[in-house]
Amino acid sequence: MISVNRSGPDIDPSENVLREQYRDLLRQIPLMYLLMTINAGAMAFVASRDMPASTALGIPLVLITLAAARAITWIRRRGRDVSVDRMRQHMRGTMIGAALISLLFGGWGLLLLADADPSRAGAIALYIFFGAMGCCYCLQALPLAARLVVLTGALPVILRLLLSGDSYLMAMGLVFVMVALVVLRTVATNHSAFSEMLQSRAELTALLSALQKSEEHHRYSVDLNPQLPWISDPDGSICEIGARWTAMTGLGIEEGMGEGWIKAVHPEDVKRVLDSWHAALRMQDNPMVDIRYRLRQADGRYRWVRGRSVPRFDADGTILKWYGNLEDIDDQVTAEIALQHAAYYDPLTGLPNRARFGQQLETTLAQGLARGWTTGVAVIDVDNFKSINDSMGHAAGDLVLKTVGARLTAQLAPDAMAARLGGDEFALILPNLPDVQCEALVRTILQAVSQPITVDESLIEIRVSAGAAMWPADGARPGEILKSADLALYAAKAKGAGDVERFRPEMRDALEARKTMLRQARMAIHEGRILPFYQPKIDLACGDVVGFEALLRWNHDERGLQPPHTIAAAFDDGALSTQLTDRMLDMVLADITRWLDEGRNVGRIAINGSPVDFKRDDFAERILSRLHATSVPPSMLELEVTESVFLGQVSDTVERALRTLCAEGVTIALDDFGTGYASLTHLKQFPVDVLKIDKSFISKLDAANADDFAIVHGVIDIARRMSVRTVAEGVENQAQLDQLCALGCDIAQGFLFGSALSAGRLPTFMDTWQQVRHQYRWHADRGVASGINQLSNTG
Repeated sequence: MISVNRSGPDIDPSENVLREQYRDLLRQIPLMYLLMTINAGAMAFVASRDMPASTALGIPLVLITLAAARAITWIRRRGRDVSVDRMRQHMRGTMIGAALISLLFGGWGLLLLADADPSRAGAIALYIFFGAMGCCYCLQALPLAARLVVLTGALPVILRLLLSGDSYLMAMGLVFVMVALVVLRTVATNHSAFSEMLQSRAELTALLSALQKSEEHHRYSVDLNPQLPWISDPDGSICEIGARWTAMTGLGIEEGMGEGWIKAVHPEDVKRVLDSWHAALRMQDNPMVDIRYRLRQADGRYRWVRGRSVPRFDADGTILKWYGNLEDIDDQVTAEIALQHAAYYDPLTGLPNRARFGQQLETTLAQGLARGWTTGVAVIDVDNFKSINDSMGHAAGDLVLKTVGARLTAQLAPDAMAARLGGDEFALILPNLPDVQCEALVRTILQAVSQPITVDESLIEIRVSAGAAMWPADGARPGEILKSADLALYAAKAKGAGDVERFRPEMRDALEARKTMLRQARMAIHEGRILPFYQPKIDLACGDVVGFEALLRWNHDERGLQPPHTIAAAFDDGALSTQLTDRMLDMVLADITRWLDEGRNVGRIAINGSPVDFKRDDFAERILSRLHATSVPPSMLELEVTESVFLGQVSDTVERALRTLCAEGVTIALDDFGTGYASLTHLKQFPVDVLKIDKSFISKLDAANADDFAIVHGVIDIARRMSVRTVAEGVENQAQLDQLCALGCDIAQGFLFGSALSAGRLPTFMDTWQQVRHQYRWHADRGVASGINQLSNTG
C-alpha cells in the first residue's frame, strides 16, 4: 500500500478518495439542492392551477426549506478542517438526507400525477425525472447516494408511467428507464475513473513526496557532510561544486568553476596537483585521482585536504563526467607531521636525530656520487658533560646541549646538516667539501662552539672534541663513514679534550684489536681460562716472604699463557672488568683457603682493583662477602688501587669502599705511585697502608740517575714519616736492591727474586727461598750480599 503525505501524517489511498469525494460534495451538494429548489418551484407553478394549495404549495415549501437547510449546512462546512471520521458521518448523513428528500420529492410527484390534468402529466413527470437525474449527476462523487436518489425520486414516477395504461406515458416511462440506466452507468463509470484518477494522483503524490524526501535527504547529507562534492566535465573542467565551497575557501561558486579552483591551492602544491590531475585524465585503465594538498581557507590560512575523484562511463566506455570530493584532513596531517617530527627530530635541541641524520647522509652521498662531490662527516662530543650535569644540574646540562646545537647550526652552510645523535654527541654532514679543508673547517666550527655561557650567574666553559672523516676516502657507505668519524672522535678524546682528529686507517685497526680483546676476554671468562699467577714480595729487612701479588694471566687456545695487556680493553669495559675482578678474587681466595688447610703461611696476597670496579657502589661488599664465605681472614688480603681512582665524580664512592675494607682489616696499597695525578692530600684523605713505587723509577736506580734516586728517596721518606710501608716494583738486579736497602725501602718484588708463579708452583718456591735467602744481606746486615740469584730459574 502506498502512503501519501499531505502536510501531515501518511494517508492511505481510501482516505484520499474519501477526501476527494468530500471536496467534490462540498462543491456539488449546494448546487444539487439549488437545482431541486428550482425544480420544486417550477412544479408548484405548474400544479397550482389544478391542485389544492396544500398539495401544490405546501409540499414544495417543505421541500424547498429542507433543501435550503441542507445546502446552507454544506456551504458552512467549506474551509473547515474536518477529520476523516467526521467526513464519513457527513457523507452518511448526505445519503440519508438525499434519499429522504428525493423520496418526498418523488412522492409529491406521484400525488401530482394522480390529481393533475392528464395533459400536464408528461410535464410533471419530466420535471420529477430530470430533477432526480440532475441530483444524480451532482452526487457522482457518492454513487450510493446517486442510486438512492434515482430509487426514491425517479423510480416511483417511472413505475407510475409504466403502469398508467397510456401508451404515450408508458413510452415516456420506458425512455426514462433507459435514460436512468445510462445515467447510473455513467455515474458508475465516472466514479471508477474518478477513483482511478485519485489513485494515480495518490501514487504520483507519493512519488513526488519520496522524491522531495530524497532531495531533502541529499541536500542535508551534502550540507552536513564534511566532504565537499564536485563534478567536472570529461576534460577536467569543474562544472558543479558544493555550496560549502564558498564557506570553505572564500571564493564564489562561479570563481571555482573550470580551473578557477586552482586559485585556492597552495602555490607550492599547484604543480603537483595539476600533474596528478592531468595524469589521471590520460589514464586508460582505472583512472582516478587521490592526492593531498593544502587549500586556502576563507580566513587566509591553509588547511590540508584530500581530493579524490573517479569517472562515470557510458556504454561505450567514454567518460561522461568526473565525480569527486574534497575531505578536510588537516588534523590528520598535522598529527602525522607531529609524529614524523617526533620520530626524526630531537625534542630538546630541535635538531635532526640519528634516524633523520642517517636518511640525510644517504641522500647527500647519493648526490655526491652523481655530482662528483666529496663529503665531510664529523662526530662531536661535549667534553666533561657529565660533570656539568652533576655539578650544575640537568637544567644547565640541557642549556649546554641546546646552545651547542644552535651554535653548530649557525656555523653551517645551507646544504649542510647538524644533528644530535644522542646524549652529548652531535654530528655534521658537510657536502661538497674538499678533503684538504675538512679538518680546518671542523676546527673552526669547534672554536665557534667552544665559548662559555652563563647559567644562574655561573660561567660554564663549553669544550667540544670532534672526529672527522671524508667520503669516499674513509668509507664507501653511510655506516662506514660515520664509524670512521666515531673512531677519529675516540682518538681525539684520548689525545686530549677540545681538539679535532682526522680519521686514519690505523684507527680502524685499533678498533678491531679492541674488539678482539673484548671477544677473547669474554671467551676466557666463559670457558674458565682466567688464572692468577703470584709474584713474591720480599721483606728487605730480613729477606722473609711477606706475601704475593696476584697477577692475571689467561690461556689462549693457540698461543698459550698470555699476560693481561693482551686483553687490556676488557679492563675499561664495565661488565667485563667486574667479571674479571670477581673471577680473580674467587680463585685467589680458593688458593688461600687451600694453603691455609695445608698449614702454609703465604703472607698477604694482593689483588688489583680497577677504576671501573669502583663505579659500582658495592665493590667493598663483593670482597667482604667472599671473604666471609671462605673464612679467609681479611688481614690476608691486600687491595691495590691506582691513583686514578681518587679522581673524578666517584671519589666519594672510592673513599667509602676503602674505609669499609680497611675497617675489616684489608690492607690498601696505592699502586704505580708517582706516575699519575695523586697528591699528598690523597694520602691524608684515603686510608692508604702501602705505597708501591713504580718500576719506571726503580729501573734507573743502577744508572746513577740523580732525579730518579731523589724521587725514590723522597717517596720512601714521606711514607716513613706517614707510617706507610713502601714496596718497590720491578727490582731486576742487585744494584737496584743495594740502593733500595740503603734508602730504607720496606718490601721489594721483581725478577731478581722471581717471576710470577702458578698456584701449584708457589709451595716449591717458598721451600727453595728458605734455602737461598742467606745469600743476601738485608737491612739488618747493613747492606746486601753479592752472589747470583738462584731463584730466577725457579720462576
